[in-house]
Amino acid sequence: MTEIVCARAGFPLRPQTRNRTRLWVNPSTRVSRKTTRRAVFLDRDGVLNKDSGYAVHPYAIRFCHRVLPLIRQLRRRGYLVIVVTNQSGLERGMFTTHDFLRCTQYMLRHLRQRGIEIDALYYCPSLRDADPYRKPGPGMLWAAARRYQIDVKHSLLIGDRMTDILAGKRAGVGHCMLLSCQRGRLSLPRLTNHKFAKGGIAP
Repeated sequence: MTEIVCARAGFPLRPQTRNRTRLWVNPSTRVSRKTTRRAVFLDRDGVLNKDSGYAVHPYAIRFCHRVLPLIRQLRRRGYLVIVVTNQSGLERGMFTTHDFLRCTQYMLRHLRQRGIEIDALYYCPSLRDADPYRKPGPGMLWAAARRYQIDVKHSLLIGDRMTDILAGKRAGVGHCMLLSCQRGRLSLPRLTNHKFAKGGIAP
């Protein structure tokens, strides 16, 4: 299962509960404190799915299928797959936590059917730019790194906005890539050798 964590300043980080189901990380992905692992941090809207505004219902979600093979291969190479997403629509009143979790579980099922297991999803509902968990703040990435003993220096971040890239750089992520959902055709060898498409890597 995937761990879903609400991250905002002033509140404890804890997994979400929905319909008596507590969403915990798969025990097989727990990391020993004596080791570190690499991870790929993904934005949600614009990377996993097309950013078409606030996706309140599952039927409104359109996946970025060109990116999925890349994520699948990274997973097979031992990378943790962690989603970090701003969801200010919650605080704006555009949708409820129930709506968000319903869409999230739909996405997780869709990805799992295609061989992609998401280890954790961190979301920040805050509107405040000063909130350290809201990207471009690094809070969500730091929280995930502590939780899973991630070696951020040898990890990756893929986002579709500069706020994603800034969050990654501030968190110390070694390789940050700005990606368009429409032009997301990349291969794993090019990625691991850090030879991205022109303009793809953030120095």
